[in-house]
Amino acid sequence: MAEPLASTGRLRPLLGMGSRGSLVLTVTGDEPEALRAQVETFGDGFHKVCFDLAKGFAEFMSPSQAHEFTSRDVRDVIMAFCHAQDIAVVDMGATTVRAPDGAARGDPDESFLVGERAARYRDVEAERGTEAADAYIEGKPPDIAVEVEHTSHRAEKARIYRESGVGELWDLGTPRAGAPPVIHDLQAAGGPRPRSASRFLPDVRADRLPNAIATLKQLGGPYGFVASHARGEPVARTLLAALRGAPTERPDGP
Repeated sequence: MAEPLASTGRLRPLLGMGSRGSLVLTVTGDEPEALRAQVETFGDGFHKVCFDLAKGFAEFMSPSQAHEFTSRDVRDVIMAFCHAQDIAVVDMGATTVRAPDGAARGDPDESFLVGERAARYRDVEAERGTEAADAYIEGKPPDIAVEVEHTSHRAEKARIYRESGVGELWDLGTPRAGAPPVIHDLQAAGGPRPRSASRFLPDVRADRLPNAIATLKQLGGPYGFVASHARGEPVARTLLAALRGAPTERPDGP
């Protein structure tokens, strides 16, 4: 439950917790410059920031341990899946995503280039080095952004990522929040549009992620997985079975 703090002018701050126990400070109001000042004041003190000055909100998060563990687990599953399927992938981490006019920003928990653009990054890296490859993707939105924790502004986050050009948003949900994991196709007509399976990673279903995380840990984690797979052991089939399923569309929004 969010608790109101002392208001500053026409800004309204609320202090609460996310669905995985992270500390969340939300500031709303209709004064964009005053809101920008809040972003500059609090931005360095919190691990994650999301704001839209035109829409009048800014959200600051200090992640919990559960938040960080879940973020790492999802990253490991995505990297292991791409390895098993021989899909090019670049882990972009928590790279900040911005709207074209700079008035909106989101910090995903994890983000990735997948497929063609990831392969191009690797080609540039091999030809001209890591600095040139990093310059190639600088400012480019990721194909997949991951949010592991529900907060009060998750629908606005989906809109910000869509306007910034991100392909998919993986919103993991938690039983405590009363919402299952879902993958939002951000660039779908009329989107963001929820779907149960990824467009970028074939057969990866949102509702199978917890099962896949548990399976990967049983296989020894990402490093154990890579080592075993390189020796020709059937661990890839085990991981893929944990993620297998046919895509199912849902007509409602985020």
